[in-house]
Amino acid sequence: MNMKNNRIILILLAGILAFTGCKKDDSPIREEYWSQIEPVPAVMVKIDNSGSQAIDLTNLPGFLGKFNVSMYFAGAKTPPKVDIVVRKNGSNSNVKIFQANVTTFPSSFTVTAAQIATLFGTPIVLGDTYDFGADVYTDGGSKYETFPIGSIGSASGPVNQPGYSQFVRYGAICAYNPAVFQGTYTVIQDDWDEFQPGQTVTVSQVSATQFSITWNCATCTVVNPIPVVFTVNTGNLALFVDPKAQMGDSYGWAPANYGRPYITVVQNVTQSFVEPCAQRITFTGAYSVDLGSFSGAFKTVLQKI
Repeated sequence: MNMKNNRIILILLAGILAFTGCKKDDSPIREEYWSQIEPVPAVMVKIDNSGSQAIDLTNLPGFLGKFNVSMYFAGAKTPPKVDIVVRKNGSNSNVKIFQANVTTFPSSFTVTAAQIATLFGTPIVLGDTYDFGADVYTDGGSKYETFPIGSIGSASGPVNQPGYSQFVRYGAICAYNPAVFQGTYTVIQDDWDEFQPGQTVTVSQVSATQFSITWNCATCTVVNPIPVVFTVNTGNLALFVDPKAQMGDSYGWAPANYGRPYITVVQNVTQSFVEPCAQRITFTGAYSVDLGSFSGAFKTVLQKI
């Protein structure tokens, strides 16, 4: 007998065993157990897109999260009450009550960064996440937590159903803020050796995604310097000057035939980038003149004062 026939016989035997194990009057849940089941209303929490989607650490006062709490099934019986709770960094052992005894459905809520920091007693830091959900109470007086320790949460039933949302999450990020990238910066490093560590550099805002730097320091050798415009990719915070930008009329140390100086900063997030929370600018430049290019790439780091 070949393997294919063996497989068919095994399947038939399994079917016979399954059939003989059932009774004609069996149901998915036996009738004597129905009275022991406590119905838990399906409450969902959804983000309101008119509010903030994340907590921008460069603008904490500007954060205003908005979310709604409602019944998943329209017209369903509502619970006596729910408590709106918030979980920090995905830890079910670190949950606080945001608002207790909510009895109206749907209900809308707003939250600020100051409220979150006060609840947990610590400042919000980069990478933090805050999940807002609902602990559900039943008519029988039971409480079903949405973030329980060591057990299944109140949302375990409908969680995979279309359109259902157990909680909303606000993450702490450092979004690009053009207001940060203007003003006085100090030089931390300049491998091209125009700027010197400890010198100050003025960064000027050009647009919502651009700023400029001018090589006009006391030790700079650029003659008649002109602003070089840097562009920020706000999606990944990469910094670039593309294809190249003129820095001035010439280098004071260079022969006349070298011509005008240029800088190129290729868009590479590992080499040239801004850090909004640290308020730091890092770029790796390739330098050239009309006559040709200098070999190598040179790193510059500027820190806002």
